[in-house]
Amino acid sequence: MVNPIYYFLPGLLILGIATSYTDIREGKIRNKWVVFALVYSLVLHLSFILFKIPMSHFYITQTIINLVVVFIVGFVMWDFCLWTAGDGKLFLAYSALIPISIYSRASFIPYFPSATILINVFVPIFLFLFLNILRKSSPRQKKEAFLKTFHPKQALGLISTLLVFSWFLQEAFSLFGFSNWVLTIIVMFVLFGVLEKLFSTNTTYFIYVLAACVTIFDKQILTSSFLKGFSVLVLLFFLLRTFILELGFQTFTNEVKIENLKPGMIPAEVIGYERQEPKKKKIQYFNIIQYIKGTRNKFFDIKAEGLTKDNLKKIEELAKKHPDFKTLKIQQTLPFAPFMFFGALLTVLCYGSVFLFLNYLLTTLISKL
Repeated sequence: MVNPIYYFLPGLLILGIATSYTDIREGKIRNKWVVFALVYSLVLHLSFILFKIPMSHFYITQTIINLVVVFIVGFVMWDFCLWTAGDGKLFLAYSALIPISIYSRASFIPYFPSATILINVFVPIFLFLFLNILRKSSPRQKKEAFLKTFHPKQALGLISTLLVFSWFLQEAFSLFGFSNWVLTIIVMFVLFGVLEKLFSTNTTYFIYVLAACVTIFDKQILTSSFLKGFSVLVLLFFLLRTFILELGFQTFTNEVKIENLKPGMIPAEVIGYERQEPKKKKIQYFNIIQYIKGTRNKFFDIKAEGLTKDNLKKIEELAKKHPDFKTLKIQQTLPFAPFMFFGALLTVLCYGSVFLFLNYLLTTLISKL
């Protein structure tokens, strides 16, 4: 039987080229291309059934479940302002065009193999931003970000908190018969605001005690599997959540005068009040605490699509009442569709995760040597 991906690949290439072009040129992902991809995928699956091409009940069930989960995840990420509605719909389109049989080398999260696409999308984005941040930031900015990130007390608190929560999550997952570090990392990033609150308050010493108890009484902590996963988690938190975001806020934002703000601009600061005066605070994404208390309960709601005309009107009115309020930091943005296209192609070429593909190549090379 011919690999199903060969039937889906033309649609994937058309979707990727078309949406990358419009996103780069116009900053838009047009719905017609998403509809084309979904219809193309549906027609192919119906054709398989009509011409009695063998498809197991498991394949059909898993495909439907995966797309339902993709839709939910896409909506949640949009609602949390992590991407635009167009990006979420594009993720759904690529998930429909990549048959689940392609994920032979990775299915990190049960019933959600398309999570592999996200990993293959965000890794290149991270590398791109990481190199650009290092290139654009000054030595002084790097030093300040480094000292803030690796302050001994803060670093110890973060490591202890990550240890306790990652151990708890792994124990919870084991009740369902699996151990999943990728899912653990995703959950920890989403709950980062909760973690910040824990190791920055009077509960710090309690966290230290819990971390010590876990280390002493659970020998699983000393296994290579746990240590490997935990080391990756700590590295990602220190590099991405603190050092890179701190530098990124300084190098990938511009101070824009209130009168020069335009609809669609992405704010890098949330506006609140302190003693009846407007106060700006930088936005930390993947932070539920700030999402609830920062973007929803402050001066205006922040959406992934950027500032609206109504937002601009409120900001202008605020600036008139408070003459000292003159500027707002705005994020520099990148077209997301080309990265999504690249991530989808990586998923197809690597038959899953690019990490596991590289690991497979490295293992094969070592065995031959």
